[in-house]
Amino acid sequence: MKMPQQNLSKNNGFTLIELVVVIVILGILAATALPRFVNLQDKAGAAAAAGVAGGITSAFSVNYAAKMAGATQAVNYNHAAADICTRANLSTVMQSALPDTGYTYAVKTGEGRDCSLAASSGLTFTCTVTNSNATTDVADAVGICVGGAG
Repeated sequence: MKMPQQNLSKNNGFTLIELVVVIVILGILAATALPRFVNLQDKAGAAAAAGVAGGITSAFSVNYAAKMAGATQAVNYNHAAADICTRANLSTVMQSALPDTGYTYAVKTGEGRDCSLAASSGLTFTCTVTNSNATTDVADAVGICVGGAG
């Protein structure tokens, strides 16, 4: 009986063409996915500005509700129109500090409000929060006048 011979020339592994095809496919996938990840930086800047604006809006809402409920620790936010959206004045309502760098605060164009007037308590105003850390992203924060001159 004759024993079958083994084929010694057979290699177990990938051919060069198979490896090149896999590398090309991975390159195509990376080229299509990369722009999606690059765009995340722009979205992150806008989300950061919206987060700061949301914190300011929330702080004003809580402060106004506390003042209306008679809480003595509520802040009288009765600044004149020129000072209504400065970082220093906005910080008085916040529980924690506003970001030190990369953000500017200004009255939204056409929506200036003077909270120092009598009967201004309860009126709202809009501040524009600009994040200039990576890009220039803008979000609006709504404030509430509390305790005018009257």
